[in-house]
Amino acid sequence: MGKLIAKTALITLGGLIALCLILWGIFSWLAPSVMLTITDGLGLDAASAHYSVSVYQKTEKIEDLSRAVEKNYACGKYSVSAKYGEKLLEREDFSAYCEEQGGNYRQIVSGIAAVSLYETDEGDKALELAEKNTAGEFQKYNCLERLLNAAMEKADKPYVEKIRAAVAAIKLDPSDTEGAAHRDEVLAVCDAFLK
Repeated sequence: MGKLIAKTALITLGGLIALCLILWGIFSWLAPSVMLTITDGLGLDAASAHYSVSVYQKTEKIEDLSRAVEKNYACGKYSVSAKYGEKLLEREDFSAYCEEQGGNYRQIVSGIAAVSLYETDEGDKALELAEKNTAGEFQKYNCLERLLNAAMEKADKPYVEKIRAAVAAIKLDPSDTEGAAHRDEVLAVCDAFLK
């Protein structure tokens, strides 16, 4: 009698586990936004980053693309954040989306994409992207600064020299004294690091 109860309990448990796996697969395929919400709520960052890409691929909305870039960068999936970061920067509606987000959202996304490229051994492409998105202005927390921080964390002196040259080459409007002062601060940080 005890063996029959144990056998029945194991079969029931096996059936429940199989049902859960089937439901997980169905929701992953048909409703990635539900899975994104669940994994986000459970603190499963890597799974959440994966589902954020699935949600974007299904909806193709700019806010979903933005979330995919940010989530993948935050959990260290640099090849994914680089790919989708470049895609986000190239969208025609990106400028309008930046205005909705406020602040310096363009610099945040450019910095994420540039650092992601750098982390995937595409340093020249990263620097080119950062220079393009910093041209003519040098506000605080710009993408070149974010790229500089990543290079300094890795103690990559040759790359810091390249970034220093790019920062020094930025031509600012003479009336932009704040940008010029900040550029000088960043150059001083570079020089101190390179000593």
